[in-house]
Amino acid sequence: MSVAHGVQKSWQAILPNAPVANSSSSRYPYRAIGALSIGEYVDESLVRQLDAALSKIKVSGKCFRLGPIAPDILDATLATWDDWRATLHASPSLRRDFLAWLGSIGIIKADPWDGDNKAVERMAGALVLMLATHLGEPLKPAVVPRGNLTFDVHGLALGSAAEAIHGGDPLTDWSRPDHWDVDALILSGSAEVEVTAPDDTVLTAGEPGLSLSVARRVKPAIVRNDLNWRSALKTDLDTWRKAVEEEFGRWRKRQDDDRARVLA
Repeated sequence: MSVAHGVQKSWQAILPNAPVANSSSSRYPYRAIGALSIGEYVDESLVRQLDAALSKIKVSGKCFRLGPIAPDILDATLATWDDWRATLHASPSLRRDFLAWLGSIGIIKADPWDGDNKAVERMAGALVLMLATHLGEPLKPAVVPRGNLTFDVHGLALGSAAEAIHGGDPLTDWSRPDHWDVDALILSGSAEVEVTAPDDTVLTAGEPGLSLSVARRVKPAIVRNDLNWRSALKTDLDTWRKAVEEEFGRWRKRQDDDRARVLA
């Protein structure tokens, strides 16, 4: 056993006849543990496992929870992953944030993957749904306060496999736009999330001539794991793309209507 000089003296006081052997120094340089970014290696491992899961989906033609996917939709979906993966590889901080929200949903932030291999299949399913949504509404991985994607000019989105909010509360508890605080939701872990429109309260301040009407977060576009969206995945690329475009088109109309309310 190799020990430091001070520890060696303590042992000699207890066992004065114990032999002492000199040991050679390691040829490897010492590195402070704090200088190692373990999280980056964990995230790289997760990406490799997601790659493997997506490869299995490509061969089988069906996805965990989402079921069968039309070949042309699946081919276009998985082709997008190459670009996303390159983007994530170029920025470890973006990759960490993206993967955290992919696996969990928190009130303030998402928890990083804990190494549970059983979660990888769920996360791969969410990734497929996000990539498929991209076919009708271009998305890109990004660091945003309550999500992991951006779209349009200022649109924020959350794509996740989470089945509950951190702490165990069901996703359905978040039923108002301000609960989610994003413009689009892509949820593979729930078929029941519904978000209502905000109330009609108009916030004002000051004199009428200086009052400020406040725009509200409107009901987000939602692509979720329900019968309608699963059925669309079984059709063809044009039908699927149209369904996504219509969902985001309704979101844009809500945005325009609320803007008109503020400016009226």
